[in-house]
Amino acid sequence: MSDRTTEYRTFPKWLFLGLVLLIVIPTHGTTTAPSTVNANSATDYYNRADAEYKNGTYDATIADCNQAISLNPNYAEAYVRRNAAEYLKGNYDAAFADCNKAIQLKPNYARAYYDRGLVEYRKGNNDAAIADCSKAIALDPNDAKAYVDRGLAESNKGNNDAAIADCSKAIGLDPKDSNAYSARGFAEDKEGNYGAAIGDYDKSIELNPKDANTYYNRGVAEGDMGGYNAAIADFDKVIELNPNDAGAYDNRGHAEEEKGDYIAAMRDCNEAIFLNPKDAEAFDVRAITEFNLGDEVSGNADYKRAIELDPTLPRRSTRSKSTTLLILFFSSVGCLFGALYNYLRLRSRLRKGASFQLHVWNIRSIRNIRPRGIRFAYQYWACLVGFVVFFVTYAKVRW
Repeated sequence: MSDRTTEYRTFPKWLFLGLVLLIVIPTHGTTTAPSTVNANSATDYYNRADAEYKNGTYDATIADCNQAISLNPNYAEAYVRRNAAEYLKGNYDAAFADCNKAIQLKPNYARAYYDRGLVEYRKGNNDAAIADCSKAIALDPNDAKAYVDRGLAESNKGNNDAAIADCSKAIGLDPKDSNAYSARGFAEDKEGNYGAAIGDYDKSIELNPKDANTYYNRGVAEGDMGGYNAAIADFDKVIELNPNDAGAYDNRGHAEEEKGDYIAAMRDCNEAIFLNPKDAEAFDVRAITEFNLGDEVSGNADYKRAIELDPTLPRRSTRSKSTTLLILFFSSVGCLFGALYNYLRLRSRLRKGASFQLHVWNIRSIRNIRPRGIRFAYQYWACLVGFVVFFVTYAKVRW
């Protein structure tokens, strides 16, 4: 959105939860974990762990995988299942270690490379994530999700063309993969192709209407195109799906501020800061809103706090728009009176025998009348430019 560093939401842990679960969870119903297992059967423990994983009971999954591994230390599948549970609990180092062990046991295990790529991506190691996803693709060229995840890592590196190509390949393999459309839209968004991005976000939402992340990114893209009403509608949906999403309140507040609905913008920024007191952009947007409302004291305080939290935020004027307009107007009036005064004095001198024609648009034509001629010319042009800037700024603020 204008006057602000564009924010695109990268794909968080819960998106990868979806990517992982889509591989293993049936389309309908839940899996019933066996209530009893053979205490000496690693396979029984693994099967129960698999069922527990699909039901979202990750601690129980890890416990049963531990039992399976203790009975069969070479059980690569148990390491991969435990890794997935650890990953979804945010224990990335443990998940990474399990992937490494699975690859050591089965060097051609595509799923282990894919899962390790997810962990590398979450840890910010984009090159390693790309390498692991590439290995997974080499072992299983029809794994659409490996292309999606490699595309996300490429996009994080700024290689958006490569990301778009990978996501397009994933869509070719699985046209119903909503994450592939969302990831491609993300890369197109970063390239500034907002129309194409919104088209992909639309398709992703059609396939998965509960994906708050895609609504969020579409809202940002709509705002970047000046479609503030559409952006607000998307952030409304994000908040409906996740009422504690501070970023959605922040961005909706920014769209409302751009529309001139300062009261609504203040309300949303306050909520964003309540949910996340370290949200620098929420303080920044609230500062802009306060300046627009003429509350320079609060605006300066919020702007100072925003810069403390994020020194990379763009530097802004610490004056309200109304104050800026007043300064422009009175500066222009001052230049006008100064020019008029000096012009009258010049005319007096011209009547006394000045031998050249006065052209106010040509400073050289009056260079011989110093210093008043030079003062007049500069004040004349300063007055003209000042009034032009004043009316342009007024029009922007008013309309």
